[in-house]
Amino acid sequence: MKRFIYFLAIILFLMAAAALSVRPAVLWIARRQIAAVFIDGKVSIKDARILPLRRASLSGIAIKRDGAYDLEIGEVSVDYSVDSLLRKEILKISLDKADVEVSLPRQNISDLTRHVRPGHQGALTIKELAVSDLSLKVLTKDLRLEARVSAELALADLSIHSLELTVASLQNRGFLLKDGVLRVNRKSGPDEFRVGDIQYNKVKVTGMNGIVRLENGIFFLDAFSAQTFNGLVTGNATLQTGAYPEYLVNLECADLSLERFVDDFDLGEKIQMSGLLSGRLILRGQGTDVEVLDGDFSMAKTGGTLVIKDASMLENVAQGTGQSVDLIVESFKNYHYNNGALTVSLEEGDLRVDMALDGEAGKRDLNIVVHDFRLTKPIKDGS
Repeated sequence: MKRFIYFLAIILFLMAAAALSVRPAVLWIARRQIAAVFIDGKVSIKDARILPLRRASLSGIAIKRDGAYDLEIGEVSVDYSVDSLLRKEILKISLDKADVEVSLPRQNISDLTRHVRPGHQGALTIKELAVSDLSLKVLTKDLRLEARVSAELALADLSIHSLELTVASLQNRGFLLKDGVLRVNRKSGPDEFRVGDIQYNKVKVTGMNGIVRLENGIFFLDAFSAQTFNGLVTGNATLQTGAYPEYLVNLECADLSLERFVDDFDLGEKIQMSGLLSGRLILRGQGTDVEVLDGDFSMAKTGGTLVIKDASMLENVAQGTGQSVDLIVESFKNYHYNNGALTVSLEEGDLRVDMALDGEAGKRDLNIVVHDFRLTKPIKDGS
C-alpha cells in the first residue's frame, strides 16, 4: 500500500511539473494566435491553466488597438476529452466576463475587417459556445450599440439553449431601438420580452412586450402587444433559429390612424387620408425573403377622407378604369368615404395593395403594386 501511495505521489508530481512547464508555451502560442487575428493589436494574458485531457483556460486577456478596439476578457476556457480530440471536436468554449469596445466613428462597421482578420478554419469543430456577462459597446459611422448578453448555443445548427440580452440602445441607418430585454431558457421558460421604443425614420412603435419561450430551437412569442400609429397591435409569432431563420407572424390591428400613417411615411405630397384602420395581417418567410403576406383591413368604424395629389398615381387609376384623367382628378379631389376595405397580398414577389371605398359620392377603387418586395433592401456600397 505504501509503495502504491509513493508511486501515485510521483505520478502526480510529474503531472504537475509537466503542467507548469507547458504553461509558458501555452501563453506564447495563445498570444501569437490572438495577435494574428487582431491586426497591430497589443495582446496580454495574465495566466493559463491546464487540466490534462479536460480543460485549458486563459485568464486576464487584454487586446487593444488605439482608435479601433479595446477588449478585456476575464476568462476563456476550452473543454475537451480524449474521445472528442479523436473525433477532432472541442466540446465547449466558454467566455466569462468580457468588455468589448469598438470605436471607429469615421468608418462603417464593415471596415472593422481592416483591423480584425478572421481566424482560419481549423481542423477542430466546436460543439457548444457559452458566453457569460459580455458587455458590448460599438461606435461607428453607421452603427451605435450598447448591449449586454449571456448565451449558450450549439454551433452545429445554431440552436439556442438560453439567451439573456439587454439592449440599452441600437442605432443603424435610420433605425433606433431603446430599452430592449429578451430572456429565454428552453428548460425554465416562458420568459420575458419587451422593448421600450423602436423607431425607423418617423415610424415609431412603443410599449412592445410579450411572453417568449424556446422549444427545440424555435422561439414562440405569445401575448404580444405594442402601440403604433396611435393604435394597438396584438398577436403572436414564431422564429425558427438557424443559418436561414424562418418566421411566422400573426397580427391583429385596432384603430390605426391613417392620417398618422401618411405623415410618418412622408406621403403628404402624394396623398392625404384620414380614418381608422383595423384588421389582421399574416407574414411568413425565411431570412429577408417574404413567402406569404396576407392582410384584410376595414375602415368602417368612423369613415374618413381621401385626397390624391400625385399626378402619376391619378394617371394609373385612369388607365385602370378607362376613365379620363380629369374625371379621376375630380373624383379624388376631396372624397369622403363612410366605409372601406383594404387588402394586402403578395403575388410572385410583388406587393399588392387594393383599396375599395364607399361614400355618398359613390365608390372608389385604388390599386398599388410594389415590385420585387422585400423586408429589407440590399445595401449598396457607400450608402
